[in-house]
Amino acid sequence: MLAIAAFFLFSPFAYTYYLQVYYTDLPILVILLLIFKLLADWPQKRSSQFINAVILFGLVVCGQLIKPNLIILAVAGLFLTFSLLLQQKKQSLKKLIIPLAVIGFAFAAAFPASSAVNAVSGFKANNRYSFPLTHWVWMSYNPHDHGMYNTSDVEKMISLPSKTTRQKYLAKALPERLNSLGLGGILQQWVEKVAVSLNVSTLQVAYTGGFIQAPKFYLKWQLPVHILSQAIMRSSFIWLYLIGLSRCLFQLKYRSKLDSIRELAIILAVGYISFYTLIWEAESRYGQVLLPLLLIINTLPGYELRFTWKKSLTAKFGAIILCNLVILSNLISWHTATNQIIAAQRSQLSSQYHAKTSWLLPGKSVSQKIIFNHDINKFSVAVPPKAQITGKLINDQTQQCYSLTSSGSYSGIIAAGSYHIFLRNNELRSQPIEITRTVNYRLTSAVVMINGQTSHFTSLIYKGIYKSESI
Repeated sequence: MLAIAAFFLFSPFAYTYYLQVYYTDLPILVILLLIFKLLADWPQKRSSQFINAVILFGLVVCGQLIKPNLIILAVAGLFLTFSLLLQQKKQSLKKLIIPLAVIGFAFAAAFPASSAVNAVSGFKANNRYSFPLTHWVWMSYNPHDHGMYNTSDVEKMISLPSKTTRQKYLAKALPERLNSLGLGGILQQWVEKVAVSLNVSTLQVAYTGGFIQAPKFYLKWQLPVHILSQAIMRSSFIWLYLIGLSRCLFQLKYRSKLDSIRELAIILAVGYISFYTLIWEAESRYGQVLLPLLLIINTLPGYELRFTWKKSLTAKFGAIILCNLVILSNLISWHTATNQIIAAQRSQLSSQYHAKTSWLLPGKSVSQKIIFNHDINKFSVAVPPKAQITGKLINDQTQQCYSLTSSGSYSGIIAAGSYHIFLRNNELRSQPIEITRTVNYRLTSAVVMINGQTSHFTSLIYKGIYKSESI
């Protein structure tokens, strides 16, 4: 318990996007833990069973609404576990029949609940922006990005006018892509997607665009700390996997009444990995759904210290191969970034949703203050393609001016200090400009000034980095 507490409190996990962007993947991790906790502690009294059933029902419905891929619990988990217990462990099935039934009813109720939530909130799907489910399968077999998110594939979908048109396009494009890969290419894609899903090297920087204004004292130690945090994260997960895999390689001499719960967690873990390997887009953060399942597998009470080898060679070699994949995926492809983000504001809507363009009138200007606590050698501010805008970065103390290219970038040494980003429209007609607008939320300490007038809750999209040759 102390080791688990230390992992969550002191390891890099404590400051990854799980807590910073807490509404993405963290809820489903917590819900999975709570579901298995209820299953492991399922009471004997009828009154207590009713209370637990209500809680379990609510957890599954909420989990399915938040993260639809929880349906894997019903497909890979419940169905296979039910079949296994029905054939081999009918006594264990009797104890689990009520909670398994509750989970099944909860999944059935989640779909009308989703429709009800949409109706109450006034949400209506807009097919102009909807992607077919087959898009994610098609993108997952793009060999150029190892099955990860591919911008060119997304842009292709955006270029098509409707969801129906996209479905027709994918009906031909998906088989063509699979045929072009061939059997060898598909197998290679699966291995690469497993490696991506199990790799935790990028979790510390996932969904973070960098500091708005990186502290000066931290910048001196940023790169060594980054490497150290990767080593801690990797070794922590490797140990979690090794302990879990030991439960697959060895069988307990004295079986526990919770073995069926542990087996459900193992089946569900295999189901998630299979889903992201065979069907869906792969991302490192998606693979972390295994974390609560590993904790369940490793920490359920009732095990003995005396082990005996399982007789099945398939189980032995399967676990060894998976163990090697886990270790290799966490020892290769280190995220040794040489770009230190000194100051940045990168929040914006995804290109898929076509953020509304702001317009800069003729003769008007936009400016925003920015502070660099370290020298930078590359600066960029987002400027729409073909926009004819003159950009400068001006030092507040020395008034030294750095002219930006038409794309809004500058390469060269810029000393630490206080600056202003200055964009001006010298043309005779309005020019598009990228500005992020929020509702009562400040993205930076300095807001945008349009012709000397403060525009609250707005910001340009910019980034100042220091790129070192090596680390």
